Amino acid sequence: MGKTCDFMDNAVYGVEDMNNLRAGLLTKGVLTDNANSCKASLVGENVKITQGQALMTDGSRIVIDAEGVTVGVVSGGKNYVYFKRNETTNTIDVVCSLTAPVANDLPIAEVSDGVITDKRVFAQPKAAYTP
Repeated sequence: MGKTCDFMDNAVYGVEDMNNLRAGLLTKGVLTDNANSCKASLVGENVKITQGQALMTDGSRIVIDAEGVTVGVVSGGKNYVYFKRNETTNTIDVVCSLTAPVANDLPIAEVSDGVITDKRVFAQPKAAYTP
């Protein structure tokens, strides 16, 4: 059959359906609630990610609360800070690693020689409005 319909009356939908809806509307990236959404800063030997939210390729979302999230810098070279969808644990992990992010990961920052570089990618609408 050449068509699909969803969100019809009296149908049951799951989380995957909601994630597919978000993934159909926006690209993977940080949602720009403000200029500092999910921004990384270097605090001693740690990287702190500020409050914000981001979407992954599959439409799943990570929300960082006002407390933020802190991860430790790994010695031995350039560190990559990114969000990684973890299918096994059904979570989105905040990663700080010597291993670069892969295609479905969401880059946040890089740390090299005590300097942090912003690498955030921002979510974009998939369809532009054209009157």
